[in-house]
Amino acid sequence: MDPFIVLTSNVFAILGLRAMYFMLAGMHERFHLLSYGLAIVLVFIGTKMLLIDVYKIPVAWSLAFTLVVLVATMVLSLRIPPRGKAQASYPFAAKREPRASRARQPSPVRTS
Repeated sequence: MDPFIVLTSNVFAILGLRAMYFMLAGMHERFHLLSYGLAIVLVFIGTKMLLIDVYKIPVAWSLAFTLVVLVATMVLSLRIPPRGKAQASYPFAAKREPRASRARQPSPVRTS
């Protein structure tokens, strides 16, 4: 295989996953149950990978399951109000200094 094609396909795949991550992170504020749906999909994919030698799950079933789970969690997110305070959608919140370090430091005492 041509190494250029392999490299560019991997680069575009990573860029696509990065864009999808930030799209889902932005949707997390509106769809607060989406993370549970994504966890269910990941468990399903892991189970499918473990059972590949025992039973091959058809691709259409996998896509249908993924679509049903994601749509169900999005609809439930719109119907069920979120509990507690909303969290930031990005993994790294802005860093804040502790209150003690923001306090004014005493000036050094001069002896003269």
